[in-house]
Amino acid sequence: MTRRNGILSQYGITTGSGQNFTLNGTKRCSLSHYGKNVLYGKSLQSATPSPEAPSDIVHSLNPCISIGGKNLLKNNAGSGTTRGVTRTTDGDGVTTLTGTVTGTGTILTVNTVSLPAGVYKFSAVGWENAPANAGRVYLYINNVNKFMMSPADTQNSYTVITLTAQSEVKVNLVGQKDAVFEGLQLGFQIEAGQTFTGFEPYRICSLETELTLRAIPMEATYDDPDYTADGVKWAADSIDLISGVITRKIGVKTFDGSESFSFASTKTSGQRGFCHILNSSVTRNNADILCRATHMEAVNNHSASQSSFYNQYKLNMVSYNMLNIYFYLDSLKTSAVADFKDWLAAQNTAGSPVTVYYLLPQPTTESLTSPSLATFEGVSYVNVYGDQTLAHGVASGVRGRVE
Repeated sequence: MTRRNGILSQYGITTGSGQNFTLNGTKRCSLSHYGKNVLYGKSLQSATPSPEAPSDIVHSLNPCISIGGKNLLKNNAGSGTTRGVTRTTDGDGVTTLTGTVTGTGTILTVNTVSLPAGVYKFSAVGWENAPANAGRVYLYINNVNKFMMSPADTQNSYTVITLTAQSEVKVNLVGQKDAVFEGLQLGFQIEAGQTFTGFEPYRICSLETELTLRAIPMEATYDDPDYTADGVKWAADSIDLISGVITRKIGVKTFDGSESFSFASTKTSGQRGFCHILNSSVTRNNADILCRATHMEAVNNHSASQSSFYNQYKLNMVSYNMLNIYFYLDSLKTSAVADFKDWLAAQNTAGSPVTVYYLLPQPTTESLTSPSLATFEGVSYVNVYGDQTLAHGVASGVRGRVE
C-alpha cells in the first residue's frame, strides 16, 4: 500500500513498500540514504525572564525541505574573462572556455559545497578533452588540496571522495600559461556513491513547511537527549524526512487566568507556591519534568530546598503521579490566588501570555501534509534536505535513482 504523507510526496513522489518511491507517479525508484534523515527543532531565549521583563522563546519555525537532483555541486562560475580566458556558464551549469591563458593561475572557481560524512564521486566531465598543457582541476576538502587532475589523468577526472565528517568541498581550475582553450565545455558534478552515472545539471527547489519544531535544554544529568550542541543537551520535536512523521516531545501550556490553581504549603519553613495540575494521568512518579518559560526562570529541580525560592519569581514542573506546574512568587498568601489569576489574565490580554514549554511524559506523532510540487523534468535522482537556522541536523538527506 502506498503512503502519501511523507516528505517525498510533497514533490509528487509516493513512497511504498521496500523503500521505493514513484517519481511524478510514473517511474519507479530505489531509495538510499546519505547523511542524517531526521531534522530536530531548537529554541533560543535571549535573556533570563522575569515578570517585569518577559523573554520570548523562539523555536524552529517552518523548516525548509529542499529537493534536488543527483548533482550536489552548483556551478557558480558565471560568465566573464580571467587571465585571457572567457567563460560562459549556461543554465545547466556547463561552462565553456575560450581563449589563451596569459598567466598561470585560477581561471575558474566552481563553488564550495558542504557535505555530510559519506562516499562521493567527483566528476569533471569534458576535462579529458582539454589540451595537454591546460593546467589542473583542484579539489579542496576543508581548504586542503586533496586532488589535482590534469587532462592526461582521465581516470582521475572521476575521483572518489571519502568524507569522515561534515566537510567543505571546493573546486577550481588553474590554467597554465599559454594554454589555448577552443570552446572547451566542462560539467562538474559531485554525487553520492562511488560510481559515475552520467552528468546531470544541478537542480533544486524548496518547500517551506507550515510547522514548528520546539526544543528545550536539559539538565547535564539527563541521559536521553535527542542531540547535544555546544555542550548542551536538548530534548526536541523532530521530523523524519523520509516518512514525514513528526515526533512531538515538547508540550506547551499558555495561561490566560482561567485555570484552576491550588495553594501548596507543604514546607514548614514557608509557602511553596501556586500549583496547577496539567495532567492527572501521568505515571512518572517523583520525576523532574524540565521546562522553559517566558515570564520567569525555570528551576527544574523539585528536590532542591524550597526555601531557596522564597521572595523570588521562579517556576518548577514536577510529576507526583500528576504533571504539576508550580509557580514560586513573592510573599505568597492563600488569598493571593485570585490576584495571581488576575495577573495571568492581564498578561494574556496584553498579548504576552505566560507560556511554559515542557517535556511531554510520552511523545506523540503526526504526519506532515502539504501540497504536491512537481519535480524537475529530466532529473533522475532525488535528494531531500532539511535546513533551518534554528534547526539541528541540517545535513540531512535521502537519495533515489530512477531504474
